[in-house]
Amino acid sequence: MRRLRRAHHLPAGPRRRGRADAAESPGYRGLPDYVACVPKAHEHAEQAASWGTTSTALSWLTVGLAATGVGGLAGLAYRDEDRGTMAALLLGGLLVETAAIVVGATSIGARARAHGNAFDAVNYYNDAVGFSGGNCASPTATAAPR
Repeated sequence: MRRLRRAHHLPAGPRRRGRADAAESPGYRGLPDYVACVPKAHEHAEQAASWGTTSTALSWLTVGLAATGVGGLAGLAYRDEDRGTMAALLLGGLLVETAAIVVGATSIGARARAHGNAFDAVNYYNDAVGFSGGNCASPTATAAPR
């Protein structure tokens, strides 16, 4: 499978070899525009961008919840004074950390969906125009072999 490229290439870099990526994970911004001439590819590219954005938001929420959950350790300051307050803070922190784990797992699932949809978009695009050297700006006359 060939790599999805832009019609105009960026200057060569160590990994690029004269080619530029049409989009980067996890957001896949730019991919829907790049594959817009192939309806099925465009649909998958939009889903990839949506799931990528969701994954990023959930990742940041996970970090915030995990940091907040550590605050539950403040309950240890009350271990000699008020056992009820200590238990409430520790239990609250444990519950927030559990929520962080669940949100983090959901983020991983969203990222996997983003990757899957992006691969599907690239495959549909390559099958339609890209595999034979064309692109949306100048498609080739021959269809790609199956």
